[in-house]
Amino acid sequence: MIITISGLPGTGTTTISKKLLKSKTCTQMISAGEIFRNMAKERNMSLEDFGKTADFDLSIDQELEERMKQSAKCHSDDNFILLEGRLAAMAVEHFPHGDVLRVKLTAEDMTRYKRIQHREGGILEVLILTIN
Repeated sequence: MIITISGLPGTGTTTISKKLLKSKTCTQMISAGEIFRNMAKERNMSLEDFGKTADFDLSIDQELEERMKQSAKCHSDDNFILLEGRLAAMAVEHFPHGDVLRVKLTAEDMTRYKRIQHREGGILEVLILTIN
């Protein structure tokens, strides 16, 4: 079975995913955020600059989605695979293996902003302008 957990930054997708992994509910976690960071590193770009580029370059989301699909296929023999990230549900849209449970997390905007500020630091007003 594949479980996808998706949501905007600050909704808690990573927190919930790590708890599921720790509880042994899932045997493998594929993180869109980790893949995204690797993509930025491969291009010798800062995460901030790569994120800004991704806002306008749709091929980055397409590549991220494809990498998630490939990772899921590599782990298709695992009992429970967890895909975490904004595009997680789309990555398994046409996945032929087993059942898929899709979970979408939401949170109030200000809650999301404060969580991101706590996690990454920065000035709240600046984060609000740059996140959405």
